[in-house]
This record gives sequence, C-alpha cells and structure tokens, in this order.
Amino acid sequence: MPAPRPPSRSARVLARAPPALPLLLLAPFGPLLAPRPLTGPSPPPYGRAVVSRLLSGGAGLTTTAQAIALVVTGAATALGVSAGP
Repeated sequence: MPAPRPPSRSARVLARAPPALPLLLLAPFGPLLAPRPLTGPSPPPYGRAVVSRLLSGGAGLTTTAQAIALVVTGAATALGVSAGP
C-alpha cells in the first residue's frame, strides 16, 4: 500500500485561515468590548486595565492591515486584468 501524500501547500494555508477569521472580524470592535475606558483610573489588580489596553490596541493595527491588504489586492487584480492573457 503506497504511503499517503502530504497535504498540498494550499490545503495547509487554508487550514490556518479559520482560527484567524474570528479575530480579524472582531478586532475592529475591540474598544467597544473593553471592560473599562483607557483614560480612567486602573483598579489595584490591574487585570481589567490590561484587557482594555489589549482590546483597544489591536483594533487600529488590524483595521489598517486589512485596509492595506484590500488596496494591494485590488491593485494587483487590476494590473493582472489589464496585462491580459
């Protein structure tokens, strides 16, 4: 019996995408989900303050990255279509 073939590169890439999708979709809403505002005083255990900073900091980063990815993909598509077969 022949040995099974390893998964293709595209199958490995697609297997990594599902865990990232919820993070990318929820990250822009991080500041709305934060338990406290960043400008308020922090309580002694600092737990909620850390979570608020984490949720608020990721929003701008992922939103910017998504916007850049869309612009680059659109430009590459336009360039590819205009180049023809």
